[in-house]
Amino acid sequence: MDRETVEELICKAKDLRDRLIVELQAQCGLKIGELLKVKASDVSDRKLILRGPKSGKESEVAFMPEQIARRVSEYIQRRNFSPEDRGFPICCSTARPLIKKLAAGSNVVHAA
Repeated sequence: MDRETVEELICKAKDLRDRLIVELQAQCGLKIGELLKVKASDVSDRKLILRGPKSGKESEVAFMPEQIARRVSEYIQRRNFSPEDRGFPICCSTARPLIKKLAAGSNVVHAA
């Protein structure tokens, strides 16, 4: 996806949670399954700890751009998540239609 298309999807996301999901996938190269497993305690400064990634390792680290890291931290604080709460408490079957809805009307090709 080109940068302009990604920016369009981000702008279409009105809810902060949805916007962060799109931004983190685009800017950090995260798969939706990896992102949805992230707990509040997995966020530290500009780092996201990914538990059980597809690489087979126990964990990996993804680095966030500073602005996104700040918004993720604010989002977690505003929602009063405990350290063990998932930062994005939705499932893949909820996230996929969300992304498809944001992509509607764009030149985005997605897998079914």
